[in-house]
Amino acid sequence: MVDDVEVDIPASVGHPRFSGKLGRVSVILGANGSGKSRILNYIKANFGSLGLGRKVIFVEGGRVVTPPNNVKLTRQNFEPFQTLASARETRNSKLHDLLSSRVTEAFLFLKKLGDEIDYEFARHADEWNRNGQVGEFPERPMAPLQDLFGLFHDVFPEIILTLESESLEIKCEKNGNRYSPSDLSDGEKQALCLLADIALLSDDDSLIIVDEPELNLHPHLSDDLWNAIESRYPDCRFIYATHSISFALRSHVDSIFVLNRTDQETLTVQSPIELPDETLRPFLGSIPAILASDRCLVVEGEYKSFDSLFYKAILGSKGLVVEPLGGSKNVVAAASGSGLWEKISPTSRIVGIVDRDFKSEEKIQNTEHDRVIILEYHESESYFCIPKLLFDLGNAIGTAPTSITEDEIVERLVGVAEERLLHVVAKRVFERLVFPVRPSLDRRIVERLDSVDALVGAIVESRDGQLAKAREQLSDEVINALCGDEWKRCKSSLDGKDVEEILKIFEGKYLLGKLYPLSMCGSPEGVVRGCAKHLDLRQYPPFGELVDRIEAKLA
Repeated sequence: MVDDVEVDIPASVGHPRFSGKLGRVSVILGANGSGKSRILNYIKANFGSLGLGRKVIFVEGGRVVTPPNNVKLTRQNFEPFQTLASARETRNSKLHDLLSSRVTEAFLFLKKLGDEIDYEFARHADEWNRNGQVGEFPERPMAPLQDLFGLFHDVFPEIILTLESESLEIKCEKNGNRYSPSDLSDGEKQALCLLADIALLSDDDSLIIVDEPELNLHPHLSDDLWNAIESRYPDCRFIYATHSISFALRSHVDSIFVLNRTDQETLTVQSPIELPDETLRPFLGSIPAILASDRCLVVEGEYKSFDSLFYKAILGSKGLVVEPLGGSKNVVAAASGSGLWEKISPTSRIVGIVDRDFKSEEKIQNTEHDRVIILEYHESESYFCIPKLLFDLGNAIGTAPTSITEDEIVERLVGVAEERLLHVVAKRVFERLVFPVRPSLDRRIVERLDSVDALVGAIVESRDGQLAKAREQLSDEVINALCGDEWKRCKSSLDGKDVEEILKIFEGKYLLGKLYPLSMCGSPEGVVRGCAKHLDLRQYPPFGELVDRIEAKLA
């Protein structure tokens, strides 16, 4: 059991005052230059007086670590590794040093531990023989290097590590190719060295300090690697310094500290929801704006994209934040409070808006709820294709040709949409033809199986059943009927010059890309800016209705 420890580190050159309770797993967050590494160095130098453990293991930031290609003793390292006691002393003497300077010693120590295990096993086996082979034959413990290779294989399943018995060379094998550890990728080298140095050689009650735990590693790999090490040593204390918010939000983390400017105290938080925008901006991207506001509208697109411009234009400064999050899945997740958002924004009122696109009516009903809005039109650009709006904007700017009329804009809208008729019919049909093929087996069926061959046969049978259902639901007759339905709907909207229906069905980006010159603006974005300057968008029913829906859900 690792208890929380209260620490109070005074401010110094290069870092602020650092105070708070360090849990078993603590993360220090800060932008580059905020003093993270200096605080780690202070803790490393004073860990005993701070009550943080009986031994410290330090892993530096900015490291480039390469594992050895062999574990053969040389003239230079023979004496330090001649006995297990001298090998342990050599290993312990370097725990405060850089990982890059001690990683070879870690591998040599593992080999020496393996030799000791082999010696003890041979002794017990010989004793068993001398005693007339009474009782169970002694169990041979796993060699530490083999344990290391297994751990590494768990992280990188496609790579197999082996130790050559004669040459004592470490070999990697991937897709039939054999090569040395020095030829691994930077992330693979990093993981192998960390596993050797920490995962197999730490002692209980150690303090493990790591600067930049995510260095050279994919975020998911970094999380999995350190989660595994932390789980292996539940009685060790871990302190990390990073600027990765995803690493700080892992389920293992007990305490989060955020460094401000050097003239301010450290903020201690259990969730970034408590942090001010200016503190989080360097490393949280768009999240600070969400956390800084009680009301936030999350939308599709990127910063300064059309969607962001659109919503800011129609909502003005209504005391809420508009933040683009990329794809619709991100928007729905944030507004629904799932995943990451569930941890960082439990109290914020977040409403999301996603485009109608080619979604079926069934999918729209399944997606929309009390915190998610589906646009009435195809996408945000569609709203600026309203003929009356384009007509009014051209006249308001004062440069529109006197000959153009609203009816002529309608004719132009219909003509542009007709250019995309088959494309739109196809997209709408494809959206309705989705059928997930997911073979599965009932637990009771699996329990009755007695071999792998039987399991394969059961899975194949389940697959064939799913494919039969797919063929039935995606038959020629079904496709023919869907194409007919969608063709009829799309063609009917064009023949009837039904502007509302056209703006629902046809892509707004394409339409506005063709129609914006009619407003005398130089680009689609120019239409938004022109409307914000010259028109009251709420006087146009689709805009007013959308604003009302947003405000109602944010209330």
